[in-house]
Amino acid sequence: MQINRINKTLNKVEQRNSNNRQAQSFKGMGAMGVIDTISRGTANAIENGGLAVSFTLQDMLGTNLPRPIMGLMRNKKENEGKTNKKFAAKELVREFLTGPSMFIIPGLMRWGGKSVLGETIDVPMKFIQGLGKVHQGKEGTAIAGVKEFYTATFSEMLSNARMSAEEIPAKASEWAESIVSLESGKTKEAGKALKARIGSMAKEFTDIAKVNATAKENITEATVNGASGSFS
Repeated sequence: MQINRINKTLNKVEQRNSNNRQAQSFKGMGAMGVIDTISRGTANAIENGGLAVSFTLQDMLGTNLPRPIMGLMRNKKENEGKTNKKFAAKELVREFLTGPSMFIIPGLMRWGGKSVLGETIDVPMKFIQGLGKVHQGKEGTAIAGVKEFYTATFSEMLSNARMSAEEIPAKASEWAESIVSLESGKTKEAGKALKARIGSMAKEFTDIAKVNATAKENITEATVNGASGSFS
């Protein structure tokens, strides 16, 4: 028993020492502390930032910054020891156009498009594909009118929420009519009314889905041809 206690104590000490070694940093050591903080922050940003942030940071650290810096030294001897600022600038522009701009330019276009087109630009591609299938109709022929399209879409949402088949046609038609009538208005008040109506429909949908949902289901999500997301 005494040996077991000693072993446990030694294990605890070793674990504490291991944790201390892993947590070692240069904080509080002037410039080394700053370098340590920047290094840790950059590593965490690369690990947790997602594809765009990770790619951009690694690309900048690997090529976007080193190449222009090396470009300053290009032909330095032949140029009487002067740095080659012109070539470095060309390298910097080229690296940024072929690196971060892959995400920055689409991001700016999306931001600009959203300010012009509104929140509809954020509709996920999976929903666009699902709504396209709804628009084809069950027999593969395109649905003719807007109201019919909304009715078919709401019918599928309500069916996936397991609403009674007898109740679906009336509810889907009611929702479709209210949306079509509100969409015809071009004023700011009409836009607010449309947003409020969609909000009330989302609440109705949640209440309907709640009745038959299992414990694992997300009752706030609507499903259209396999694509799940916010009702709104």
